Formats: sequence, C-alpha cells, structure tokens
Amino acid sequence: MASLYSSLRLLLPLEFIKGKRSASDLINEAANYIKHMTEKIQGLQVERDQLKNLSNSTAFIPGIEISNNCSLNYATVRVSEAGVEILMSSWLREEGFLLSKVLELLLEEGLSVIRCASNKTNQRLFLTIQSEVCDPTRFNLSELQQKLNAMCNYG
Repeated sequence: MASLYSSLRLLLPLEFIKGKRSASDLINEAANYIKHMTEKIQGLQVERDQLKNLSNSTAFIPGIEISNNCSLNYATVRVSEAGVEILMSSWLREEGFLLSKVLELLLEEGLSVIRCASNKTNQRLFLTIQSEVCDPTRFNLSELQQKLNAMCNYG
C-alpha cells in the first residue's frame, strides 16, 4: 500500500499535496484534483462547442449585422488583463488574408503586439492577437473594431 500511495503522490500536482502527510489526506487531495480536472474538462468542452457553433453558424454577434446569405467574417476587440485582445475570423479567399495588413493597422493605431496565434479550419482563418496600448491618447476601441471588421469583410 505504501508504494501505491507513493505512486499516487507522484501523479498529483504539488499544489494538491503541499504539506499533506497522511494517506487519508493524499486520497482526499486526489479526489479534489479529479474534481478540479473534471470541471476544467467540462469548461473546455463548452468552449470548444461554442467555437464550433460560431464557426458553423450565421448567428447574430453583438455589433455585427449578419444576414443569412452572407459569410460570417468578424473581428472583436476587447480589453483584457494583458491589454487588448483581438479575435478575428474570416473565410479564406483566393487573394488570401494578409496578416501583415492587420499587424500594420495595429501599429498605426498605437498598439504593440505581444502574441499572435492563428488557426486554419475548414477554409476559415481564426486569429487571436494580444497587444498592449503604446499611446492611450490615440487608442479608440470601437474605431479599431470597425476597421478590423472592414478588413475581414473586404480585405
């Protein structure tokens, strides 16, 4: 049993076993860790389903008017803990989607890009850009969102 408890202790992250010495504490923390991971998995599944629905739907997104016969291209700009987060989705076109144009616009608007991630799925491009505001006096959130939406829809 002692070797099994030792093996279990090795599988748990440190924050769940810090200072715990008894076997009953170890079992209790293992159960807490399993609950924690189950909740995390459920949250990720919900987020995945929302992203799937978003990429396959032509639903209404606040601030963007979409008719049933148009493609769903959008940009969302919001303030985050790290600065400004930009989410973009666009159908891939023959002429492509030039990330360099987006980054150039962000620099013009006084933003410094910290991180940029892209994903191509089912002929759609998804971008997530984290940035910081270099010059708060020049930054206008809604104006930036309008410019990015225009870029999504018209290149």
